[in-house]
Amino acid sequence: MEKIAATGPVTLDDVRQALGETPAASTNAGAVRRLIGRGSLATIQKHLETLRAAAAAPAAPEVADVPSMPAGLVDDLWRGAYNAASVRVLDQMNRITTERDAAAAQLAAAAADVEALTAAADVAEAAAAEAAAQLEVVKTAAEAAIETAAADLLKAKEEAASAATAAAKALSEAQAAHQLAAAHWETERAVLQGTIDRMNSQLAEAKSLIHQRGCQQL
Repeated sequence: MEKIAATGPVTLDDVRQALGETPAASTNAGAVRRLIGRGSLATIQKHLETLRAAAAAPAAPEVADVPSMPAGLVDDLWRGAYNAASVRVLDQMNRITTERDAAAAQLAAAAADVEALTAAADVAEAAAAEAAAQLEVVKTAAEAAIETAAADLLKAKEEAASAATAAAKALSEAQAAHQLAAAHWETERAVLQGTIDRMNSQLAEAKSLIHQRGCQQL
């Protein structure tokens, strides 16, 4: 087998040249592709199957010399029949070889299809595994977010309840302070009113005393 360096689609001649003296049945498409350096495995496999079929095909028998026949008209009839039979045999052999080559090509194509489907299945399986892993990551993140949100909500409720309790306490204290201030004011007002009344009484008494003294002097 020899290294082939070229471009373009891999042909039957490329495969034949790469094989050299190596029988097509003793190698595989991967080894041939490494020698050629290009082409799909399916195409190379198809060419290998063609070369294998050609190597396995029986060589077309050579038409033997017509045996000696009786002289005369019988000799001509014998030659015609023998040649016609030989042509029919060769036609049948060619047809069988063609059908065999076609079947081999179909088998190679089917094998390539199976290989391609297997590769696609592997890719799909890998993609499904990756999607499942990503889904698990998203699920874990979502569960963690839900737990965090629930904890934050509980904390907010507790803080709101605490704020409501503090507000109620502050309101109660404010109301108590207001009532105490009102009572204190009422007490102070009563004391002040008593002082005013007492001073008014003293003022009235003073005015009366001044009036009496003024009358006595007259």
